[in-house]
Amino acid sequence: MPTRVMGLTIAAALACASCLGGTASAADMGRPLARGLQELPEATLGDMRGRYLVGSNTVLYFGVQMLSSWQMPDGRLLSGSALVNIDFRSGVPVISFTPTVSITSIGPHGTLADTSGRTIDSSGVANASGLVQNIQVTGDHNRVGNTLRLDVLGAIPSGSTAGGGPDSAQLASDGASAQVAFTPDGIGVTLALADQGLVQQLIRGNGAGMGSVLQSATVLGDNHLITNQLQMTLVLQQMDLTSLLRQNVAQSLSQMRGLGHP
Repeated sequence: MPTRVMGLTIAAALACASCLGGTASAADMGRPLARGLQELPEATLGDMRGRYLVGSNTVLYFGVQMLSSWQMPDGRLLSGSALVNIDFRSGVPVISFTPTVSITSIGPHGTLADTSGRTIDSSGVANASGLVQNIQVTGDHNRVGNTLRLDVLGAIPSGSTAGGGPDSAQLASDGASAQVAFTPDGIGVTLALADQGLVQQLIRGNGAGMGSVLQSATVLGDNHLITNQLQMTLVLQQMDLTSLLRQNVAQSLSQMRGLGHP
């Protein structure tokens, strides 16, 4: 599997775990254990081999739609979007990537706030893993939002495998810049304006099992409108009832072997 696909797959797995949440024991959920059953400690579960999954865990498709928009008080609008489709149905990942960036004027030009003396330290965000949403603002009258959506489907949405383009796109004008890139470590959208702030969305991963999904906005100025939107789609293989029952029984029996004494 190519490095970039491995990295995205690992990061997506982290995002799914963060969005869907971890498992909870019967005690945590307020339900008593059935008679004759005893909850196993974490140390015992850690020594067991295999996992019990309902249905198939084969990934057929992974898609990302990433959009960042920044409306400035001087009338400028920065935007960047990334569309990624990874189709696994043939056994060899088929990747398509479509980047889009723009810097436009949508109204009368006002003035940008003087940010002298305003500072934001967001260096720690780069070291975080898993799902991270960060908003840091020092100015006034700003509106900033991060939204993330994860869809787990049984069929690939129509038109999801179309498209394709270069690995990056970028624009720069009067201190403002918009960049979208697809690298071996992941994908990212970055909007920046000198002395006013930085907007980012990133999905990062590597073969070492580390990865993160980041939505971040740091704003020094006043009267800015910023939105980060990220939608991920994961399609898993569907099985007929007979195959599903056969797999579930086999996996259950395999799990039970780990309950015996050594």
